[in-house]
Amino acid sequence: MAKFFSNIIVYFKTIPDVRVQGRSTYKLYQILTILLIATTAGCKGWEEIHNFAVL
Repeated sequence: MAKFFSNIIVYFKTIPDVRVQGRSTYKLYQILTILLIATTAGCKGWEEIHNFAVL
């Protein structure tokens, strides 16, 4: 399972981040990874995803 997630992270790192540079706290691949894991774990909505991410 760890290899699966490391492959996902490698893939997410190839996605260009078009957000304004210098105004982003987290890297895009970090956000996408949290979203993938949180929704796989059953989180529904931004509040649940946020609560999952801060655990």
